[in-house]
Amino acid sequence: MPRSLLRRPSSSLLAIAIQLASAFSTFSPPPSSSSPLAPATAAASPPPTIIMTDDDVDVVAASASNDDDDDDDVPGDGDGSSDFPPPRDRSSDLLIDGWFHERNDLWPGQAFALKVKEVLYHKRSRFQDVLVFDSESYGRVLVLDGVIQATERDEHSYSEMMAHLPLYSHPNPEKVLVIGGGDGGVLREVARHPSVSEIVICELDADVISVSRRYLPSMAVGFDDPRVRINVMDGARFMDENRGAFDVIITDSSDPVGPASVLFETPFYRAMHGSLRPGGIVCTQGECLWLHLDLIRPLISAITPLFRTVEYAYTTIPSYPSGQIGFVIATKAGEERDGDTNEEDYDNKRQKTEDAGRDGCGGDGGGGCKVPRRVPDEEEARRLRYYTPEVHRAAFVLPAFARRAIFGE
Repeated sequence: MPRSLLRRPSSSLLAIAIQLASAFSTFSPPPSSSSPLAPATAAASPPPTIIMTDDDVDVVAASASNDDDDDDDVPGDGDGSSDFPPPRDRSSDLLIDGWFHERNDLWPGQAFALKVKEVLYHKRSRFQDVLVFDSESYGRVLVLDGVIQATERDEHSYSEMMAHLPLYSHPNPEKVLVIGGGDGGVLREVARHPSVSEIVICELDADVISVSRRYLPSMAVGFDDPRVRINVMDGARFMDENRGAFDVIITDSSDPVGPASVLFETPFYRAMHGSLRPGGIVCTQGECLWLHLDLIRPLISAITPLFRTVEYAYTTIPSYPSGQIGFVIATKAGEERDGDTNEEDYDNKRQKTEDAGRDGCGGDGGGGCKVPRRVPDEEEARRLRYYTPEVHRAAFVLPAFARRAIFGE
């Protein structure tokens, strides 16, 4: 779940836009990286559209300038070496005796460790420390500022749920915005929906995209879909400039520290609400029930007045703190969109589930996301590794302590 940093660049170097386009040819996945999990449309697609404003081009300039550095000062940067980089940054401090140790103030008193086979990439982008290593048991691992963002072994439980919970809750999603998501995993899952005609991603750190395309091709295949438009810019500003434009907005962010903390504040949710079409849905990273109820509770309370429904769901993922991550899912009031299949059947199922819920959280008899409006067809269901309609419904069933803490029940 790569960071989406909301900073506004200042200078203008439009010609540097070529650097990002070059990354898509230089870091194209090897032929052997094709995966049965990839959307069928991603096989031989033209490159996606890359969009930058003049204010944002200097971000790409600074980010791409790292490619001019001498890679020899980064041991393990694709040269087959298992030596670790010198202790110069957060991730280096966490690489000890052949193990990566994830420690962070957001989960004090505990740590998670993975045995490292080889460090594949390690540099600082303009915004953060970027590390990719091959592990003994979790495949390749993407780490930003010392925090694990994705592993090949379990990323599907996050990527599939973050994308399909809102998308299968919408009767006919056409335009989707992803904020963050530079590894491409969520894009890959959004691209599975044939009704979607346009997928826009706002990712401020171009290095995360290029590194993911080179070292994490099974996730970054999402960038190959021709419906994707890449915006290297501030996600909040993009939403301010695109009001009422999207059916679904997904915020694939990191934890609420530093610049990313604004993604967990009310003004950002207000911006998402304004950028939604009537009846639209937002899905954001919602932290961990075991660790962050003090963050989740005030956020839910603050944004409930903005949306028609506000709900909380979660998934299990071994490489995340305490093995769990949540999602805040909210819907905007408005007329239902056309195109729902088996509408009467799903409305009946929805009603039964929501009648057991709380008022304002899907309990008003419609518009919530606890029961999918659509389901994967048989072929698509075989491609999915985690999401099912049954898992969708179960994701909203919270343990008693969490429901009392979050919703005051």
